[in-house]
Amino acid sequence: MNAPKPLDDLNEADALHFSKVKRFLDAMHIEYIVDKSLVRGLDYYTHTVFELESDVPSLGAQATIGGGGRYNDLVETLDGPAFPAVGFAFGMERLLLALESVDVGKRDESIHCFVIAIGEAAKPKAMELMTGLRHGGLIVDADFMDRPLKGQFKQSERLGATFTVILGEAEVAAGTVNVKNVKTGVQETIPASSLYGYLVEALRALEHHCDGSCDGDCGDECDCQ
Repeated sequence: MNAPKPLDDLNEADALHFSKVKRFLDAMHIEYIVDKSLVRGLDYYTHTVFELESDVPSLGAQATIGGGGRYNDLVETLDGPAFPAVGFAFGMERLLLALESVDVGKRDESIHCFVIAIGEAAKPKAMELMTGLRHGGLIVDADFMDRPLKGQFKQSERLGATFTVILGEAEVAAGTVNVKNVKTGVQETIPASSLYGYLVEALRALEHHCDGSCDGDCGDECDCQ
């Protein structure tokens, strides 16, 4: 009970890292509790450890469905290269019970949107935008390895993103984002608050675009009429 708590003895770098974790969770509107007594059973964890809880009623008091943390030094400890990592494990039965109440839907190999944040100040806003787009049903991804800008654009291409959303400190201050159509290369600056509606409308237009194969017999489903 009176044992020292790790959170009470963080060095400056660790405290800064933990504050960033919480800031990103806040930006994504993810509820969390900072539990000073939370520990994991393996001693190679570094930085944050966590447990995931579900609000599915059927789980009752057994609401924890998984847990894990960062283990940045593990690979290097085993004589490998310095390789930061995060890992977690799920309780399979609890996870299956939780998934029964969630409509996971279907997805193809491509994604709707790839978000690029330029600079530390833009990252929380980027996470907030991604969360809103995902809650609206869009498939969205971003870089989490601090790749240079060119590398992030290449990652967007590899994932087959239809649109790339770019924001830096200036855009955050102005409340705007830059949206690029990956196929055409056309880029527009729009209010960040309009991003979801803009993407949905643009994706619908692309989906209903006529390629000439319907011979004019497609009704209202495409733009050939």
